Amino acid sequence: MFSESPRFYVFRGLWDEAVSAFSFRLRQELGNLLLCVVASPREDAQVKGANVLVVLAEDRFELRARVLEVARSVGREVKSITITPFITTAEDEYVIRVFQESWKRGTDA
Repeated sequence: MFSESPRFYVFRGLWDEAVSAFSFRLRQELGNLLLCVVASPREDAQVKGANVLVVLAEDRFELRARVLEVARSVGREVKSITITPFITTAEDEYVIRVFQESWKRGTDA
C-alpha cells in the first residue's frame, strides 16, 4: 500500500500545525490501528469532500467515532481550522490512490 519513502513534515501555517496535532493524537488514541494519515496541501483542497484521508487497520464504528472526535477536538484547539476526514481501510486501494494522485497533481476531486 505505502512504499518506503522519505517523510516530509512541512509547517507553513495553522493547517500544517492542525494536521500534525491531529495525526499525533490519532496515533496516541488508536495505536497500531492507525495506518496512515494523508493530508491535503491546504485546508480548502478536498477530495470526496474531505481534506484528510485516514487509513485504519479495521473498519469499526467505534474507531470512526474516535477519528471524528479527534478532528473536532483539534478544530476547537486550532481556531478557524476544520479537519474533514475521509476514513477508510488499507483494502480500499482505489480511494487511497485517488487521494494521493489528486494532491500530487494539485487538483481537487
